[in-house]
Amino acid sequence: MPLRGLSKKLQKEINVEEKNFIMFGVCGNEEHEYTYSSRNTVLEQLERFDYMKTRIGHRLGKSESRIPLYLLDLADYKRAPRHLADIVLASHMTGFEIKEVCRTELESIPGHNLDTSLIRIRKKKGSIPGRIIRDSTKYRDIFLLPNGELYVQVLRVPDNLEDNDHTILVRHWHPSRMVLDQPFELLLDQDHTQKLETAIGHLLSSGTGIDLQNLEYVSPDPDVEYPYDLHPVVLQEKLSWGNFKGAISRRLFIIYTDQCTIIVRDSTETARELTPAERRDYSKYHLDYGVSPRKSEQGLCINLARTPPA
Repeated sequence: MPLRGLSKKLQKEINVEEKNFIMFGVCGNEEHEYTYSSRNTVLEQLERFDYMKTRIGHRLGKSESRIPLYLLDLADYKRAPRHLADIVLASHMTGFEIKEVCRTELESIPGHNLDTSLIRIRKKKGSIPGRIIRDSTKYRDIFLLPNGELYVQVLRVPDNLEDNDHTILVRHWHPSRMVLDQPFELLLDQDHTQKLETAIGHLLSSGTGIDLQNLEYVSPDPDVEYPYDLHPVVLQEKLSWGNFKGAISRRLFIIYTDQCTIIVRDSTETARELTPAERRDYSKYHLDYGVSPRKSEQGLCINLARTPPA
């Protein structure tokens, strides 16, 4: 029997239209959702499952995907982004239409009855805020595969992002207080009237209040994920800080993915001495800024696959 035949039988049994319930195959703790593309598959050809179950909800149709949506709040960066909902998107939808779907989900949060101009959608890559989805972008151009994850941001002012505009995520390090400010975004209008590195230097200077001649910067290692919380020892002693006084490599400023992240400091700010307690704490610091575990360290390898390791 093909799945569509079983679906029609279930429709009569539970008295719910097919489009309003979802069918799953369950194997152990894993669930596999059967979608439009599976409708002609006979039961014997399905991947092995322990049992099947149904759940009330929108069944994915042709060219539809179910995408996890997370609420990204830069002001509450110490808390992991909250899973808001799994939303259904179709391949023909535009970024603006996706905003409308997200706006509906946000209404479940008190005080979040918002206009779409106060909503920003961006790809989620691990924990990293990725490319911002412009209003005219088609869903099928966002993901190479028909799945992925998205962030939704609630903005304080309307999002007037143009195609030539890109965001830079900034954190300000204060050596005198050993404090790393919360992340904030700066909008770069790349109109090509000046060199990219020059434009970024002036933007960082105006956005942080640091004189351009005294502004030093560093980009977090790719192994360190958002919100790029680094230990004071790392920030003060382990990084190679650059400045805008000489030649600058443009490779440090890859802005076109909207993932450019820069930590800045004022070179004239006198650093406070690190305490013995801070240095002891650093010895236990689990993110040693991209340094791989030493070969002498022992660990346990856990194989979660159903087949024996090679």
